[in-house]
Amino acid sequence: DFIDVSGVLTHGGILNITSYNGYDLTQPSSYTLFHATGFTGDFSSVNVGSNALTKSDELWSGTFSGSSYEFNQATGVLNVVPEPSAALFGGLSLLALLRRRREIVAK
Repeated sequence: DFIDVSGVLTHGGILNITSYNGYDLTQPSSYTLFHATGFTGDFSSVNVGSNALTKSDELWSGTFSGSSYEFNQATGVLNVVPEPSAALFGGLSLLALLRRRREIVAK
């Protein structure tokens, strides 16, 4: 679900973003949280789950639980991207399991 405004949306206060109704914010994706003809104002803080994001210009970002989170308050979009080291670890683990399985089958 997202907020659809027919005019300008004014940001303010604390924005808490949580997984809800089938949206799993731990999965890589792009989520449109707000749709409006324009945006004004600033949030005082933005949190994903219990984790605080830090602000640089219009972009709030943070990395935790193996993912990078970026919320652009100028567009109302939250992007969730797996951290490269987490993806690399997962890939290496899969290769190790496949190699072990091949060794067991070969015996």
